[in-house]
Amino acid sequence: MIPLLVINVIIVVAGGFLAPLWASYVHFLHGDLRTAGNAIAIFSVVIGVLTCFMGRFENDFDRDELFLLVSQAMFVAGYALYFFIAHAWQLYLLQAWLGLCGSVQSPALYALYQRHMPKNKTTTAWGIWNGFYNIALGLGALISAYLAHGFGFSGVFIALFFTACLGFIFALFLWRKISLEKTSSPAV
Repeated sequence: MIPLLVINVIIVVAGGFLAPLWASYVHFLHGDLRTAGNAIAIFSVVIGVLTCFMGRFENDFDRDELFLLVSQAMFVAGYALYFFIAHAWQLYLLQAWLGLCGSVQSPALYALYQRHMPKNKTTTAWGIWNGFYNIALGLGALISAYLAHGFGFSGVFIALFFTACLGFIFALFLWRKISLEKTSSPAV
């Protein structure tokens, strides 16, 4: 469970980077409050709708660790695109992409965590998960605010990209560990 908690904290820290900067970033793109609302709505609707389908799709394959790895690679690519966003329509496309990334990642990550938690401690395990989630969200917001103040949006995007890369590396190690366990354990 600890590797999954670490991966989730890294993912959420990265996800929290833009929270305090969203209005400034949208204004930087010459957008307004509607632009910000549109972008958040696109992300939320895409991740909401597609998560329902991805959960079903991923369940049929029973390869949650692979979906976690692939989704983290997708996030790395998506976060790199922030360097090239110059217009609101580009931001909308990126938000749709990030929604897709989250819809692939979320069912896999939750399933892996559920699978590895002690059966008699599920409430404690979910409490720890949600506690770290919120701490990571706040930490991401705090880090990005100081980065933006000192280095502008470019500094935030660099940190966002490298944080996502770190999450990918952890997901890669987890994928390898679980894959090795599956191949070395006898078939039941």
